[in-house]
Amino acid sequence: MMENPLYLGELVVEDIIVELGLSVTKTAERFEMVRVSVLQTLSSLYKKIMIWCKL
Repeated sequence: MMENPLYLGELVVEDIIVELGLSVTKTAERFEMVRVSVLQTLSSLYKKIMIWCKL
């Protein structure tokens, strides 16, 4: 059983980050954030972009 299971939005965001050649872990270290906070922030932005695209 996973301790911190990811939800679909996080998986999509992490896939996008990898495709861009970026690293969530390195981004978290760079901005002195925990990895989960980076994923939550990016997931929130992803959701807003998806809503905006539907307009």
